[in-house]
Amino acid sequence: MVHLHTFTQRKNRETLLATFRMSKKHMLLAGSALYMAAAGAGYVYFSRNKEPFSSNSAGVGAPQNTDKTWAELAKTYDERVGTDELLIGMTMLRRLLCRHAHGDVLEVAVGTGRNLSYLTDKASTLTLTDRNGPMLSVALEKLGVPTSQQATAPAITTTVTPSHSPSLTSSSASPASPSLTDSTVTSTSSWEGFSKVGANKTPLRARVASVEQLPFSDNSFDTVVDTFGLCSCVDPVVALREIQRVCRPDGVILLLEHGRSDYNWMTRLLDANADKHAATWGCWWNRDIRAAIATADLVVETLYTWHFGTTYYIIARPHKSSSS
Repeated sequence: MVHLHTFTQRKNRETLLATFRMSKKHMLLAGSALYMAAAGAGYVYFSRNKEPFSSNSAGVGAPQNTDKTWAELAKTYDERVGTDELLIGMTMLRRLLCRHAHGDVLEVAVGTGRNLSYLTDKASTLTLTDRNGPMLSVALEKLGVPTSQQATAPAITTTVTPSHSPSLTSSSASPASPSLTDSTVTSTSSWEGFSKVGANKTPLRARVASVEQLPFSDNSFDTVVDTFGLCSCVDPVVALREIQRVCRPDGVILLLEHGRSDYNWMTRLLDANADKHAATWGCWWNRDIRAAIATADLVVETLYTWHFGTTYYIIARPHKSSSS
């Protein structure tokens, strides 16, 4: 009886410890999710009070062209957003998304290259584009391409036909993003060549180009990556169709984007501060990402939202019938 009682006590203790360990794991996961949500909401709330980076963009209304804002931000962008991205889990989301990259990889709207450390060893070849030369220059420096080797060419102007989809703009209580009505995009044809980067010596090329008119042939890439690019382009629907055009039929499209929330109170907050945020950061954080995806006929396989529905994590495939 003593041995049976001792055995029963031991089993009960082991069961209790196993339950505690499982509960602890669940509590950690729940706590992490709650922290990320709260941090994301806090970031949205407090970032509305940040002063515009450029004194020239602090006037009434949103800037028609945010290229100057991005150029001014280029050298300090990583320093300004790095801590915020880490605290709200954006760095983790970038890493998780880029795990799905493979083959010939194109990253559009690469900015300062905040995904590059997750892509170089995943890609057979890596192609980078951004419409802003100073931003792309910072990204190339991270890959060991000094500015002295980053030759430039004269700017060229290309025409983009906006979709004028009313569902992509903010609510009627907030003015629509004026960038949706722009008819042209200025794109500078930058240097094009190859370099060796990453642990696997991945071949690299880079172009300064707008995502709405990519200088590549149809079906050129196995993976197309765009993180926080739909918020700053002229027309997100045109951008998504162009991304699908250059992606191979069996390829994958990886998106991490700002957008309107399913929570009305959060969307009202985004709308109320959209102009100021665009003047500060050059992006429209209140665009309707779901509507853009539906209008562009993107085939979505995975869609998660974070930060009270304002951050979209998307794994998709191209719908090739829409890309011609």
